[in-house]
Amino acid sequence: MKIKLNCRHFPGDRPCRFHKETGVVCDECSEYSPPVHRILILKLDALGDVLRTTSILPSLRARYGDCHITWLTAAEAVPLLENNPLVDVVLPEGSTAVAHLQVESFELVLNPDASPRSAALASLARCRELRGYCLDERGVVRPANIEAIEWLEMGGRDDLKRANHRTYQDHLHTLCGVEPAGQEIILGLSDLSGARAKRFARRHGIDDGAPVVGFNTGSSARWPLKRWTTSGYLDLAVRLHE
Repeated sequence: MKIKLNCRHFPGDRPCRFHKETGVVCDECSEYSPPVHRILILKLDALGDVLRTTSILPSLRARYGDCHITWLTAAEAVPLLENNPLVDVVLPEGSTAVAHLQVESFELVLNPDASPRSAALASLARCRELRGYCLDERGVVRPANIEAIEWLEMGGRDDLKRANHRTYQDHLHTLCGVEPAGQEIILGLSDLSGARAKRFARRHGIDDGAPVVGFNTGSSARWPLKRWTTSGYLDLAVRLHE
């Protein structure tokens, strides 16, 4: 075989980027990388939750080394992940993703979402270990490990959630059984997005060396009470400017 089929860079239906860019062949390539640990992350939505869940990626790399990470997510969340340097494969939710779950196997599956939709997909996955939530034969969402119980209880009781003082990232790392490695959110931008951002900065006189603060003023239709007031944003803007 003249192609190393188990290399993480070979997509199967076309040459890898290193061959396309330089013409290098497998026997001479220094980028050959057969993954030892295969990990599946299931985080479908909402978009903000998907983005903040990326904080687990450096921790997984620190724990498992040069692991291969597949992320199954909702179609609208794919652009948030497809340029992430720590994610090898992004699977949009749908029939193709289900087919992959029925064929592939993983050492570890992480599903931090207790929704029945996500838990059902996690239960389909073939794996040695599942952390987070699964769906039993009666359609009941269950914690797959002891560390997942607290987050599940908070999701079902507002009094527990109000009493909570830990960050989502902190709970996520506990649930997944890894030590925090910074808890920073990772958003990989394409060259096109980066160029668009630079044009926006020039057009609005934003200095590259100055602190930049952005306000996300919306909320999903599901959580309208999480939307802050206009007067609150205005007051905060004045304070930050001062």
